Amino acid sequence: DAPQPKKVVIAGGGFGGVRAALKLARCPEVSVTLISASDNFTYYPQLYHAATGGVRSEAALPLADLLAATGITVVRDTVTQLDPEGQVITTLSGQGYHYDELILALGSVTNYFGIPGLEQYAFNIKTIEGAEKFKLHLHHELTRTHKPELHYIIVGGGPTGVELAGALGEYLQRIVRLHGIS
Repeated sequence: DAPQPKKVVIAGGGFGGVRAALKLARCPEVSVTLISASDNFTYYPQLYHAATGGVRSEAALPLADLLAATGITVVRDTVTQLDPEGQVITTLSGQGYHYDELILALGSVTNYFGIPGLEQYAFNIKTIEGAEKFKLHLHHELTRTHKPELHYIIVGGGPTGVELAGALGEYLQRIVRLHGIS
């Protein structure tokens, strides 16, 4: 009788969760289940591109496609409960997943630091939905006012903020021409 594989459950389908899953999938003595609240892996370095005219598929790759043929079980669900003594993680659908080892790779959440109006009026492009919302805003403002907004403040000097700052001017010029506005 072959020994049962070690059950590893990974909560989170971002860079950390996917990287851990891919590494562990190479070990024949390990069974990997990755639970993600999203169907997609968000490739952060391309979010600026999705916000400035790029296509969604460059920044949001389906997890099932990304992890195909790896033996990793991908579950689209949200973790709601953790029982460390029973070694079970429960999801919103009510499904329980027993584990021998658990990896919590839950990522980060944008902090608005309690600044009034910031969350309501700022555009967060940490998600593909946020990037697309910002792109739609640019087009809407242009068609509404018939002139480009010339002042944008980008908060964050990481790769996404720097790339967005570099691409925004060129994108605004492109959509001005697209809408026939001088």
